[in-house]
Amino acid sequence: MHKTACSNNLRARFWASLIFFIGTALAHAEQWPEFPVPDGARISVVGDQMKVNGVPMQMFELTSREKPEAVLDFYRQTWRKPTIDGAPGYSEIEMGGWQLISRIEEPYLFAVQAGEYTMGSTVALLSLSTLPVAKLDHELGKGFPSLGGTEFGLDVFSEDPGKSGRTLQFRNKFSVAQNYRFYLRQFEGKGWELLTDQTSGPNEAVLMMGRGSSELNMTFVRQAGDTHMVAVQTR
Repeated sequence: MHKTACSNNLRARFWASLIFFIGTALAHAEQWPEFPVPDGARISVVGDQMKVNGVPMQMFELTSREKPEAVLDFYRQTWRKPTIDGAPGYSEIEMGGWQLISRIEEPYLFAVQAGEYTMGSTVALLSLSTLPVAKLDHELGKGFPSLGGTEFGLDVFSEDPGKSGRTLQFRNKFSVAQNYRFYLRQFEGKGWELLTDQTSGPNEAVLMMGRGSSELNMTFVRQAGDTHMVAVQTR
C-alpha cells in the first residue's frame, strides 16, 4: 500500500476512534508530557496544537521497520503498570482492522493506533489529549453555516506555523443538491470564489472554493437517507 494512502486511511479511522474516547469536557494542559516511542521508530508531527471537539490534543505519526505486533508489544510492556488501583495499565480494542491501545495518566489520555504499512513494517498514529474533568463550553460546528437539523459529529481545529485549519464532519436529511447549493450561496455571499465542482450523479459531489489565501474543500455523499459531509478549511 502506498504510504500516503495508508496514512490517510489510518487517520480517517483514528478520527472515528477519537469520538469513542474523548468526552465533551476538558482540563487544559499547560505542558504536555513526553510520549514513549520504541527504539528505531521515526516520528513526525501531525499537529501539536489541535483541538478535537474542543479537547486539546497533540498527534504524531510513527513509522517503524518492526511489525505492528512488535510496536504494540512495546506499548503493552511500557504501560503494563496500572495507574488506577484495580484497573489494568492499558485498554486495547480492535477497530476496523486496526489495533488501538490507550492509557490514562491523569490528567492525560494516551492512545496508539497501529496497522501494517509495507512488507511487515508499521505505521501508527499517536495521540495525547486531556481528560474530561469539567463541563466544556464548546458547540460543535459553531460559526459554520448549516441547514436546519444538521448534526455535527467532529470539529477539529489545528494551528501550525503559518497555517491554521478546521475539519468538520456532519450530516442532515437534505439532498446532496440542496446542501451543495446552500454552501455555494453561503460562501459566495461572503466573497469566496468557486474553484472546482464535481458531481457523480445525485448522491456524490465535491466543492472547492477560495478567498485570498483561504481554501474550503467539501465532500457530499448520500447514504442511508442522510447526506454526509466533510468540510476542510485552511488559511
